[in-house]
Amino acid sequence: MVSFDEPFPPPKTFSKFPDLLRTNSPPSPLDASLIRSEIAVARTTLAAVQDYLSKAEPYMEALRNQSNTLTEYIARYENVVSPIRKVPAEVLSHIFILARYDYAGSMWDTCRWPWNLTMVCSKWRTPRPR
Repeated sequence: MVSFDEPFPPPKTFSKFPDLLRTNSPPSPLDASLIRSEIAVARTTLAAVQDYLSKAEPYMEALRNQSNTLTEYIARYENVVSPIRKVPAEVLSHIFILARYDYAGSMWDTCRWPWNLTMVCSKWRTPRPR
């Protein structure tokens, strides 16, 4: 089992080294030696992090799958307790009748409007407009 407690500290930085990144000036021999030493430490740390990631990947995939399953479960069961389920069929029929007219009072396209409303839920597909 992979332990997620291992810290991976960032590589040390020295105050004058960032300045070398912004110029084309060569580092002094001492600075170059220190920088190479820090690069070696960073490479070792990077290898450990990459190894850690490769060991953690199966767990991450399992966690992503579990997260997706739980998200779907929550969404489905939230729909079960949705207030729309309590709307009586008579009210739904009245909504269908009123929905045939837009705000200007003219009829919607009778080929499209019922289908738009029936996409809300399966219960809305049962009481059909008259």
